[in-house]
Amino acid sequence: MLKIKIPFTYIGKTKLGKIYRPYIKIEFSSSKIDEWIPVEAVLDTGADYTLLPRRYAQLLGIDVMQDCIPETTLGVGGSETIYNRSRRPLSASWRTWMNRMISNSPTRRFGGEDTTAQGVVVHLLKRDVKLKIGSWEKNIPLGFLERDDVPGLLGRLECLEALEITLKDLQTLLSLA
Repeated sequence: MLKIKIPFTYIGKTKLGKIYRPYIKIEFSSSKIDEWIPVEAVLDTGADYTLLPRRYAQLLGIDVMQDCIPETTLGVGGSETIYNRSRRPLSASWRTWMNRMISNSPTRRFGGEDTTAQGVVVHLLKRDVKLKIGSWEKNIPLGFLERDDVPGLLGRLECLEALEITLKDLQTLLSLA
């Protein structure tokens, strides 16, 4: 079993404290190219899919209009403030969690304020691509965001759910079988 230890990346300081994220260096290859494309992505246990900024589609030889299926997803992007009962602003991850948990309708009420979840179109590839983490390789489903100003997200579906992951002491420990 391959074990990899990766330190979190310092992002910045907020009113609540220093922010660190579990970034990971990964590589992708598609059947249309004969090389590995390096990507730095956030290991995101809250993401259903593995998603990359749109610029990676071209690098992987993928035409999003022909090779992908458009899908609307919630929880990506947006910058509205939602207040909980203590009137304290919620972080983006809490906003996403609240939007998922409160209801499936596009309009939600939380703490006396209306919020509207904005769906984001992603392009889900009709076939799997090969992911490499260190020397470990696996074919996984992959999607592309419309935007290029966000990091890639290494998500659960057929990817993180196949790994043993420990997030502790500002480090990610991956056990890859």
